[in-house]
Amino acid sequence: ISLFYYLCSIRLSAEALSENTDPLDLFQSSINPLSSTSRATASLQATATPSTPQFLINRSNYPEPNPHVCLAFLSCCDRTDLLNHTIAGAIRHMEEDEPSTLRYEIAWVDNGNSKSSTDTIKESWPIDHALTLSNNMGLAYGMNLLIHNLCTAPYILFLEEDWLYLDGLVAEQTEERKRAVATSVVLLEHLEEQGGGSAFDGRNVVGTFLRNEVYEGFLNFPQADIWERLEGVDLRQSLLMSSSTSSDSCSNSTTTTDSKHNDRNQDTNDSTDIDYRIFCADNSMQEGANVWGSYTNGAGLYRRSELIKTGRQFGEPGDAFHDRYVESNFAYRFGLRNCHA
Repeated sequence: ISLFYYLCSIRLSAEALSENTDPLDLFQSSINPLSSTSRATASLQATATPSTPQFLINRSNYPEPNPHVCLAFLSCCDRTDLLNHTIAGAIRHMEEDEPSTLRYEIAWVDNGNSKSSTDTIKESWPIDHALTLSNNMGLAYGMNLLIHNLCTAPYILFLEEDWLYLDGLVAEQTEERKRAVATSVVLLEHLEEQGGGSAFDGRNVVGTFLRNEVYEGFLNFPQADIWERLEGVDLRQSLLMSSSTSSDSCSNSTTTTDSKHNDRNQDTNDSTDIDYRIFCADNSMQEGANVWGSYTNGAGLYRRSELIKTGRQFGEPGDAFHDRYVESNFAYRFGLRNCHA
């Protein structure tokens, strides 16, 4: 653990040091051993928002008992106005654009916003797992709740509170954009079937990021690999095959898919080519190396079991770990064995 702290601290900027941040604090490997118990207890308070015709957008299947992907939202700091738009955009996208055989759940953790603002969210949207905390418990606590305690799907898509799916009013709705989540799940399932180790150095490709990125600014070939193509993929059939049964890595329970699942869209042909490019963090620790490249908290979709294997994000209450380095530390640890596309 101390080594992880050190690897994170070497990228401290002059600005960070000028804010009386003592790098030696990062060597204090005092990790709260009761953190998982605290989260497990808190998660017992999570509830599904009651089904009501007053929802601003209804989901065709709610609650979803056997999802492929969990849409994960984390809010704090009086930003439920942004969250409102983010949830609306995500549900619209899933209901109108993605293949009907892609099943999803929604999990939301709120870090200390007012009861009135969180009640508005609960009354407005169909959320499978909603947990509102009376105090802001920090980024790590919220993210760990989503990964380890609330989401049940094998894949998780992090949208936090401010990653907005753009609709046709502001962005061209290409077929690639419309099917982005289904494409990600099917690609990752295919790569796993091929042995998973499809990156240049054998690391597993277990995630995708769904935004324009600037990794080329600090990653070179082969960490930023060439474009590849998976041809003639039937998204609908692949999704049906990928979760005819699915296992929850937390509970070890297995659920059988209902073949009569209510379709959102009566799409009949989802055969497509998947173009993808693999990015891997440069873990060489040579000059210019960067912890980023394999993971992002924002608009990233990942196999949940691999996130769990990486361990929790440090920075929960009781951890001697600065909140500034929560995501970068986890990104480094995740990147030791994984990449994304």
